[in-house]
Amino acid sequence: KQPSSTTRWGSSRQSRHTHTPTPAHPHTNTHPHTQHIYQVVFLWLHCDFLVNILFGER
Repeated sequence: KQPSSTTRWGSSRQSRHTHTPTPAHPHTNTHPHTQHIYQVVFLWLHCDFLVNILFGER
């Protein structure tokens, strides 16, 4: 009786550990300011690329 109860407790604890919500991108949660800088730089480069295509005389 004792091993079955311990295995049932272990399995329930394992399922509870598996169902704990984990962030999809922990780097975004730890450094939101750095992620924001990356987004701004990416958008700025993308807009500059589009401006060069539309209005650039290359």
